[in-house]
Amino acid sequence: MGLDWVKPGTEGLFPAGKSDKTGYVNASGQWIIEPQFSEVGGFSENISSFRNSSSWGLIGVDGMIISEAKWDEIKDFSGGIAVAKSNSGYFLLDKSGQTLNQEGFSQVCRLKDGYFLVEKEGKKRAFGQIGK
Repeated sequence: MGLDWVKPGTEGLFPAGKSDKTGYVNASGQWIIEPQFSEVGGFSENISSFRNSSSWGLIGVDGMIISEAKWDEIKDFSGGIAVAKSNSGYFLLDKSGQTLNQEGFSQVCRLKDGYFLVEKEGKKRAFGQIGK
């Protein structure tokens, strides 16, 4: 199968499109994840975001869906955690797509060493990698 376009990639995989679908090719232009999505992000820590509608989900480098598309936005993984946004706030996701906080934060700022500065109802606090 040919391709219509290729974008800069990460981790050896490059977003590419054929017709109106997007997937990933390797540096040789071979399809690694067949074009099946409306849009995809770049890989970070072997995980990328995808969407088929207005919502985003997570896929692995093997093309397996890790988390269904239910987020308004998903930022890249770093230290095993990504930040996702929904209408109920910001959530921290682990690499299995599970949320680390039960209720959404109004703001999230990534700090060093896997910590986050989070805000909810005007109160700020530090949030560690494992939900502390």
